[in-house]
Amino acid sequence: MKSKWNLIIIVIIIGVQLACGSSSPTEEQISQPEIPPEEAVIAIEPPAKYDSPTQPPLPTKTPLPTNTPLPTNTTLPTNTIEPTILPTSVPEPLSFSGTGASIVDLSGKWEGPGIVYSKHDGSRNFIIQGVDESAEMISLLVNTIGAYEGYTPLDFRGFETTVRLSVQSDGPWMIEVYPVSPEYIPIKANLPTTVLGNGDSIILLGGIPDLITARASGSSNFIIETYDEDFNWDLLINEIAPVEGQYIIPRSTVLLIVTANDPWELDITTP
Repeated sequence: MKSKWNLIIIVIIIGVQLACGSSSPTEEQISQPEIPPEEAVIAIEPPAKYDSPTQPPLPTKTPLPTNTPLPTNTTLPTNTIEPTILPTSVPEPLSFSGTGASIVDLSGKWEGPGIVYSKHDGSRNFIIQGVDESAEMISLLVNTIGAYEGYTPLDFRGFETTVRLSVQSDGPWMIEVYPVSPEYIPIKANLPTTVLGNGDSIILLGGIPDLITARASGSSNFIIETYDEDFNWDLLINEIAPVEGQYIIPRSTVLLIVTANDPWELDITTP
């Protein structure tokens, strides 16, 4: 029995020695750590010495944009007013009357053209002539025999400036001088249309004319003149009645001046 316990103790001691031998390395087992080869060593160089950095210049102040003045209101061009045959302000008409030969003073007349309405109750010559400041006869407004009533132009041409009217008559007469205004023009024709008349007259055209077919009876002169807004004129017809024919009217025409002693008819068309 004693020998059995001795054997167990020996086995335990051997086991302890074996256990200790495995955990305690011998001198030969302890080795120095390997030093890597020189080329494998990563050298960490110290950071380069920095000079004291100079402070960058402060940004200069960019001047703020100055207030650009707003554009001033540009006045729009006004519509150019073309010369017109009808005045914007209408002066007062002039009125005269008498019997027999007389001189009519037109010193109270406005500057520019006018319309003369005249009436005669005699039986012989009735003549009205325009006289300028040099006492020269510059126009023949009326030249007829016997009773007369009609409208004739005064100073429609730029070179005419009438200061007096010379009247020849054997009986009572009346003369009125009107401004060139629609209210004093005897015939206003909206085109296309047919106009009937008798003797001297003035026609205001409403629209653009193209062709005119004229018919005039009697045996005296039959004359038609055309005028535009600038009083440029053209002689359209100058014949001895009876007359029947077709004519082209300038499209700028606004007034027709008819000189006749007898009835007439005008058919006026548009383009």
